[in-house]
Amino acid sequence: MIVKTPEHKKAIKQGMLSNVMRQFDNAADIIGLNSNIRKILEVTNNELVVHFPVRMDNGEVEMFTGYRVQHNNALGPYKGGLRYHPTVDIDAARALAMWMTQKLLWRDYRTEVQRGVFNWILPNTLMQN
Repeated sequence: MIVKTPEHKKAIKQGMLSNVMRQFDNAADIIGLNSNIRKILEVTNNELVVHFPVRMDNGEVEMFTGYRVQHNNALGPYKGGLRYHPTVDIDAARALAMWMTQKLLWRDYRTEVQRGVFNWILPNTLMQN
């Protein structure tokens, strides 16, 4: 069974990344962020995509995809967790990582964040019993 992301969900996820970039640009303009720093913070440092098999109850093997995004570690170590949801993709992981970085930076925390997500089928659909 292959789970396809509906077109309207793709638009929402694209909107999520566009929204975080718009927020970043607005905040950077307000504080007069140096253009070189802006270039660095507009992109993620690292992105990891993994594909792994899971044997289902019926004996079939399904492939799942996971994403881990590390946004920036200039002020400290990467920090973050995983999110499980059937509609996530690399853009959602990027947006979440950047939002967490912004949240911590604007609050003056001295740590940066990574955010990981898995494109996952809901747990109740994985097992027959």
